[in-house]
Amino acid sequence: MSISNDYITMHILFIVLHTISGLLAFIYGWISLHKLENNSLKKLFLTFLISLICLDIFMIGAIIVDIPSLSQGQLFTFSGLTLLGLYMLYRGYQAYLVQKSRRNNWKIPFIEHVGFNLISLFDGFVIVLAIDLKFPVWGTITIGILGVIIGISVVNRIKLKTKAGSSGSG
Repeated sequence: MSISNDYITMHILFIVLHTISGLLAFIYGWISLHKLENNSLKKLFLTFLISLICLDIFMIGAIIVDIPSLSQGQLFTFSGLTLLGLYMLYRGYQAYLVQKSRRNNWKIPFIEHVGFNLISLFDGFVIVLAIDLKFPVWGTITIGILGVIIGISVVNRIKLKTKAGSSGSG
């Protein structure tokens, strides 16, 4: 079976754009968590949200281009990743609503929603890296679990710091 140059070019383009979008989402999400009091939060967060949307669009594009060559197992896996991507968008939208309303204690739910996305993005990066480096399955799973545990710990520290800052200024 011959793969055309157009297919390879489209696949590479979608993967590169997906990766860039993921990196931008991670960077701007991380900055947003540390600029909760900053006037630029709206712009930072909007960049995060747009990057998340692009991440999903380019992932779906790559999957569509690859459909003819995917096994059922790969198709199942990529369908799951698509659902995760859509859930990440939902959490991003929830964070948007929370920070837009700025009701009492808005920061903690905002941190939880953005934090979920950052953990998912980080796990995606390390899992793909582990797969590319041909780690054994148990090693890849371990790295994924450690990413979640460390991510939750970091998000909880940010929440504690935010709560302490809020109670100290009230």
